[in-house]
Amino acid sequence: MPVAARIHKFGDPSTIKIDDVPKPTAGPGQVVVHVRLRPVNPSDYLSISGEYPGFTPKEFPAVPGLEGYGVIDTIGEGVTSVQPGQRVVPFFLNAKNGDGSWQEYVVLPEQAVMPIPDFVTDEAAAQLIVNPLAVLGMLKELNAPEGSYIAQNAAGSVLGRLLIQIASHRNLKTVNVVRRAVQVPELKALGADIVVSTEGKTIEQVSVEIKDALTDAEIHGAIDAVAGEGTELSTKIVKDGGKVLLYGVLEGLKASISASDLLFRNLTVKGFWLSTLLATLSQEELGGFIGEYIGLLAQGVVRPFSGEVFDLKDAFKAVQKSVEVGRGGKVFLRS
Repeated sequence: MPVAARIHKFGDPSTIKIDDVPKPTAGPGQVVVHVRLRPVNPSDYLSISGEYPGFTPKEFPAVPGLEGYGVIDTIGEGVTSVQPGQRVVPFFLNAKNGDGSWQEYVVLPEQAVMPIPDFVTDEAAAQLIVNPLAVLGMLKELNAPEGSYIAQNAAGSVLGRLLIQIASHRNLKTVNVVRRAVQVPELKALGADIVVSTEGKTIEQVSVEIKDALTDAEIHGAIDAVAGEGTELSTKIVKDGGKVLLYGVLEGLKASISASDLLFRNLTVKGFWLSTLLATLSQEELGGFIGEYIGLLAQGVVRPFSGEVFDLKDAFKAVQKSVEVGRGGKVFLRS
């Protein structure tokens, strides 16, 4: 019988249980996807704890997971756009309600699966939505002129490395803040322009180091995955009138901001949530974003940072691995 990694209440990852579940059947206009691979994202960890507003199941048990890759298993009456055995990226339309990707099979409308080219690897397909669309969306929001600098913290993350690659392709320069000094040469080799480690340093010291490295240049805008003091550093280093996008909460749900920066330097600090962006995009715009990213994969501009793969039945171990410092890339669940 198929299995699903489900939570029976909000809490720490120990709440994950591996349950036998019935295999769904495809009705008219529907397809059943055998989900082969799915990443463990920070939002999934927050979903399990009950802190992520994009995961609000009305009842338990509930299946986490916002994205993944799979193969068409069966099709319902009237389905013509895909065939059994075809590789697809499913859009988990009911993930918010607890019908996410951490299950072996899922039934979806025909329109909610996207065929993918053979050159897109399984690992790239499994993480085709959350990080790529977030990066492209934030770059659109910052609207930095060609040749200018943008900054980010948590730059050694999967999303951070993706931003470096795409920004470099667009002739944007990047200032990258990391926690561990060992990551500095790694990101330089990836195309990062300036990389500064916070290891053993105060915010003021890091800020001065960045400004010295910039010489006379300015940072147009920044993205912040950290919150806490990470937001304060981001506001210190951007130019007057610059913008900071807060998209992650690695240091918790509070962000430090200097009132004087907001008052006298005319800064904008705002949240960026992918769900909000997706709700505003037309199908044509969404297709444009995804098509652009697949094109970057085809050109070799981006190389997904993939790490250890666990069996779906080992979801608890996978989540533990996903929050380790220096884990070596995105963690996956395979079935």
